[in-house]
Amino acid sequence: MSTKKIYEDVSVNVKILIAALWVAIMFLFIYVDHFALFETGILEDLIAGEIAGFPITQTFLLLGMALMTIPSLMIFLSLALRASLNPL
Repeated sequence: MSTKKIYEDVSVNVKILIAALWVAIMFLFIYVDHFALFETGILEDLIAGEIAGFPITQTFLLLGMALMTIPSLMIFLSLALRASLNPL
């Protein structure tokens, strides 16, 4: 008995594709940050209050928070906004 499989492309909503791309960016951020901790001396620098020679200040932490907040919001906005308002 021979069964022939027929493959067809499935149409995926553009909103879901955009949200998936933002999720991929978030995973890349986490991946790089996670494996950077395995470099020699990084943990000691963090304990000393420095990252790559930059002091860890409130401004530095605020910018880091903004760097992670923007993709997080874009995941939600990509799915929640109407297509005409959705940023591409």
